[in-house]
Amino acid sequence: MKTSFISSAGFAAARFQSINTMQKQLASLQVEISTGRHADQGLVLGHLTGEVVSLRSLETQFSAIIDTNGLLSGRLEITQSALTDLSGTAQGFVETMVPFRGNPDKAATTQQAASEFLGQMTAKLNTSLSGQYLFGGINTEQLPMLEYFDTPASAAKTATDAAFFAHFGFTQTDPLVNSITPSDMEAFLDGAFQTLFDPANWDANWSNASADTQRQRIEPDNFLQIGVSAQERAFAELASSLVMIADLGVENFNRETYETVVDRAIETAAGANEKLNSIRASVGLSQERISDADDAMQVRMDLLAIQIGELENVDPYEKTTELNNLLTSLEISYALTGRLQSLRLSNYL
Repeated sequence: MKTSFISSAGFAAARFQSINTMQKQLASLQVEISTGRHADQGLVLGHLTGEVVSLRSLETQFSAIIDTNGLLSGRLEITQSALTDLSGTAQGFVETMVPFRGNPDKAATTQQAASEFLGQMTAKLNTSLSGQYLFGGINTEQLPMLEYFDTPASAAKTATDAAFFAHFGFTQTDPLVNSITPSDMEAFLDGAFQTLFDPANWDANWSNASADTQRQRIEPDNFLQIGVSAQERAFAELASSLVMIADLGVENFNRETYETVVDRAIETAAGANEKLNSIRASVGLSQERISDADDAMQVRMDLLAIQIGELENVDPYEKTTELNNLLTSLEISYALTGRLQSLRLSNYL
C-alpha cells in the first residue's frame, strides 16, 4: 500500500481554480440570459457561424431597403398631392372659362384668372422636399419650372411675344388685335404657338427638369422608376392653355376670336387634365408596388429571424436553471475554500 501527501494549500488551490472556472461560466450565463443569445457564437456554432453572418447580412439589407422605401413613399405621397392640386388647377381653369366663353366683356377677368392659375401651376411643379425638387427628374437640385411672368422677361414670355409678332405683325397689346379673325388665330395656335410648347422649346424656355426620373431599388432584385418629371406633356399642354388666355391679348379680341381662343383653351386644359390623371394613376401604382415590396420583405425578415433564432438563441428557462445551480455550487465552493483556509496544524497540537 502506497500513501501520498496532500497539502491543504494544494487542495485550496484546486478549489480556487474550480471557482474561477465557475465564475467565467456565471458571466457567460448572465450574458445569455440578458441577450437571449449564445455568449460565444463561434464556440457554440462552429462552422454554422458563417451561416448566421450571411443571414444577418441579408436581414440588414432588407431593413435598409425598407427604410429607403419609407423615404420614397413620402416623396411619392407629396408628389401625388401636388399632382392632385395640378389637376384641380386644370379643372378650376375649365370651370372658370366655361361661364365666360360667350362674354368677351369679362375677358380681363379671365386673363387675370389664367395668370393666377399659371402661377399656381409653376409653384406646384417647384415643390421640394429636403432641398430636392420632386418634379426635377434626375436634376433634383435645379428649379423644374421657370416663372413665365418674371422680371426681366422669361425666355418663355420672350418666345411667345416673338412668335405672336412674327405671325401677326403687331404685339398682344396693340389695338389691332381686335382685327384678328378666328381663322388667323387658329392658324397661329396650330402653328407657331403650338411649337412654343414642343419638347425642345419646353426644355429650352420653360423647364430645367430632366426627362429621366430616378431608378430606385425597392427589393434586392426589383427596381422601379420613381417620381414625375416636369417634362411630361401634360404640364406643357396645361401651360399652353393658360398662356392662351393670360398672354395673347384676349381683352382686345373681337367676340368671335375671343370665343375661338377660349374654346381652344378649354379643350387643351381638359386634355391636359386627362393626362394628369394618368400620371396620378401611375404614381399610385408605384406607391402600391413599394407597399407590396415592403410586405414581401417583412415576411422574409420574419423567416430570417426564425432561422437566426434557431441558431443563435438559448432557452432562457434552461439557462436560468443552470445559473441557479451554478450559484449553489459557487456558494458550496466558497464555504469549502473558507474551511480549508482555516485548517492549521497548530490547531491540533
